[in-house]
Amino acid sequence: MKIVKIGLIILSLLLSLNAQTADRLTDENIAFIYESRADLPITNENLVKTLSQEYKNARDEFTQYELMKKIKPVFKKKLTDAKANNSYFVKVGSTLGKYDFKNNTFSTGFSKDTYIPFKNGYALSFNNVEDIANIKVAFVDAKRLSKKLQRNRKITAIIYIKTSKVQVKKVHWNHSKVLNADITSITILTDDGNEIISKNL
Repeated sequence: MKIVKIGLIILSLLLSLNAQTADRLTDENIAFIYESRADLPITNENLVKTLSQEYKNARDEFTQYELMKKIKPVFKKKLTDAKANNSYFVKVGSTLGKYDFKNNTFSTGFSKDTYIPFKNGYALSFNNVEDIANIKVAFVDAKRLSKKLQRNRKITAIIYIKTSKVQVKKVHWNHSKVLNADITSITILTDDGNEIISKNL
């Protein structure tokens, strides 16, 4: 029992450390993460034109010119910061599959075809998604979820990743700039926020 408790404490501390050091992957920062790693990145000017709502809403070319001068250095720093950081996390909704009594696992709904879409044609894909396709949960712990699962089987997965490479790949008709990442850990929560399992990979 003591070994199990120590193991749980260490796991909790590691996941807490992840939460403190990893940034959340968002529509706003994935472009900088992708372009800072791309072999053929879009120009800083085009990045401003794509991402800056202020630039898009400018009423004339003179205002745009002034905004471009102001925003370009900001975006350049964001690209530099993004290139230096490899640790991120995403929150993803899914549905818990039926419990596998033979293997003591729940299916999470994630598969090799899973990708997370973001704005402006960017997407996230996982290199080792098979490691979270089925999550082991002890029978006793799984049985405690019975009443909640009767109401709904929705879950939130908090997935911690390390970025690896980027590629142009059509995963959907309007998403082709794909950031590939290795999953390092996952926490699965019920729809009301209770933790089902945390796992380091």
